[in-house]
Formats: sequence, C-alpha cells, structure tokens
Amino acid sequence: MNGVLGIAHALGQTKLDARQAAYLEMIVQSGDGLMTILNDILDLSKIEAWKLELEVVAFDIRRLSGQLHLVCSETARLKGVELALEIDPETPTWLAGDPMRVRQILLNLVSNALKFTDAGRVAVRIAPDAAGGVIVTVSDTGVGLSLDQQTRMFNPFIQGDRSTSRRHGGTGLGLTICRQLAELMGGRITVESVPRQGSVFTVYLPLAAVEPPTLAGLAGATLDLTHARVLVVDDNPINLTVVRAILEAAQAVIATASDGRKALARLRVEDFDVVLMDVHMPDMDGIEAVRRIRAGEAGRVDIPIMALTADAMAGEAERLVRLGFDDAHAKPIQPAGLLEAVALLRQAGRQVEIEDVPRLRRVH
Repeated sequence: MNGVLGIAHALGQTKLDARQAAYLEMIVQSGDGLMTILNDILDLSKIEAWKLELEVVAFDIRRLSGQLHLVCSETARLKGVELALEIDPETPTWLAGDPMRVRQILLNLVSNALKFTDAGRVAVRIAPDAAGGVIVTVSDTGVGLSLDQQTRMFNPFIQGDRSTSRRHGGTGLGLTICRQLAELMGGRITVESVPRQGSVFTVYLPLAAVEPPTLAGLAGATLDLTHARVLVVDDNPINLTVVRAILEAAQAVIATASDGRKALARLRVEDFDVVLMDVHMPDMDGIEAVRRIRAGEAGRVDIPIMALTADAMAGEAERLVRLGFDDAHAKPIQPAGLLEAVALLRQAGRQVEIEDVPRLRRVH
C-alpha cells in the first residue's frame, strides 16, 4: 500500500488530462478505502492484544471537531443531508488525551451516521459532563436500529443486516473500535434508536480540562525544504521512488542507498541534512546502521535520522528512538506528514550545529 498510494500521490503532481485525473482519483479513493479496512483490523488486533497505548497530550477539541466537520461536510452535501456541529460554550477548549483516537471515535460515528442517513440531518454535539470530561452525541434521522441490532452492533464484523455490506460497504469494525477506544480512555458509549426514525450515539470521555500548551522548542520554525539534502535508505525500489517523488516535489535534493552499509559509505564522504532509514534491510539493517553512525563510524554523529517503519505495534516508535533514531514515520507514507517531519528534523539539525543543543526526539 505504501507503493500504491505513494506513487498515486506522486503521479497526481504530474500533468494529467481530465480522464487520467479521474482514474487516478479512483485509485486513491480505492486505496484509502483499503487502508481504512487494514487499519481497522490492525487497531482491533492491537486492542485485543493489549498492545494499543494511548498518549496524553493537550489538544483543542474545538479545532479537532471543526476539522472533522469540514472533512465530512462534502459527503453530507452530496447526499443532501444537513451536517450540524454544536459545541456547548461551557466546554473546555483544551483537553488532555489522545487526539488521534478521539478523532477516530468521532469520525467513525459521524461517518456511520451519514452512511445510514439518506435524508434529514446528522448532528454532533459536544458538551461538558457534570462529573468532569465531555459528552459527545451524534444523532441522525437515518434508518435506525431494532433492539436486536442494538445488542449486536458493537460486536466485531457485525452489521445491521446482510444487505448492509452490499449497499454501504465496510467491515462492521468501526463501532467495535469506538467502544473499545472509549473504554480504554475510561469512558463508555451507548446507543438509543428506533427503526426508521434514527439513532443517537452518546460517548462519555473523562478527558480533563488543561491549560493551553505553551509554544516552545521549534515553534515557528520554517518548514521550507528547498535544497535540503536528504539521504533515503531503503532496499525496496518502489519505496525509494515514493519518497523521492514526495521530497523532490518540495525542492529537496535526494540521494539513495539500498542498505545500511551503502548508507554508511555515502555518509563518510557526503554531507546531508537528514537521513530517512528503513528499519528492515538485508546485509545491514537500519538499527545496526544507526548504531554505527552514533558511534562515529560515518562522520557526523548527531545527524538527524528518521526511521521509516511498517511496524504498527504499540511501542515500536519509542523503541526506535531509544536505539538512536530521532523520529519514526509509519508506512504507508503520508506526504504531508513526511514533509513536516523532515522539515522539523532539518531545522533541529541546524540548531544542533549552531547552538549545540540536544537533538530533537519526536514520534508519530
């Protein structure tokens, strides 16, 4: 999927006629759909294996829900359904929790409501709970659920009836993941529904109100990659092509190596701003290559190095940082996220050279 979606995004930056652009959009949409299914299965597997760990950071619930509303508004418009967002003024702006997983819960519930609502309205309301935390309700005027369907709907791979997957697609994992994520946060999710009259999903999340985070470190750093010198190390030629296309579109200068040993050879004689290193490679893998770089076997010991990894299990990124990487970026590669991460690492590397400050350590 890294190759398929990466090359598709890269192809989108080239000159295409209208029909080619339409076909490419179909490829991207189909690939994104498959990635959603794969991610759902991976998430469920991690939850059931107790391998999914939640982070706790300050995040802006108004911004998060506003972005979600923007993402889903086009789907609602095409169906002729009103999508409303209401945030109680008393709701704290900044909460402590895992914003990615909160967004995942909301996106699953809103997408599900839009999927089964052909006319009328889907409404999202966020309000503070008297006992602390927030209450999120997602209501719709869709097909509704029978009592029997309500008792089964949070089970994995279960949908309303046999026609659901044929008509609407999906795997029946979204609500299961919502419930388990809410419970991991110490919360809960319930549903009230009447057939042909709609449904109301209510999620309680015990997220504490916090003060806005202060801007520090690399805040305000430029994300310009023009003339950035990046060494990309990967034994898969498709992956190399994907990363090259993304970074060269941002005016970076790219060099490549197919394993850790070749990367060390280039680093001894060439100057780079950032290294992107695959973890699993023949001859010399990324972990051994990073160990040798940090030991001084390839010139500059503090060069910023980011791991490119397809390992989705909890704790992998943190393990790689402990082994000497400065950052970890998951495959399939998301172009915007990769560009931001490389730009921040480049900026951190410049600060190391100028100010002799500790290297940046961050995890995606």
